[in-house]
Amino acid sequence: MGKKEDVHLKLSEELEGIDAELEEAMEAVSETSQRIDAFLDQEEQGEEEPQLHVLETEEDTPEPKANAASDSQAKTADAGD
Repeated sequence: MGKKEDVHLKLSEELEGIDAELEEAMEAVSETSQRIDAFLDQEEQGEEEPQLHVLETEEDTPEPKANAASDSQAKTADAGD
């Protein structure tokens, strides 16, 4: 293989890699755009808790369960009196 063909092959391989990275980046931008649109749609509909805050509410979920267990124990203690 001549020097020109070798350089051409290397550049072609490099361009293929760049194309793949560009495609991944474009998919990520598209996904982000869809998330933003969904968030804005929720906001326009007047929902109090937009979808982006769902993770915060999931973290708070165990507390009510713990309180429910305490309430059950308190009721059992009252029944024993």
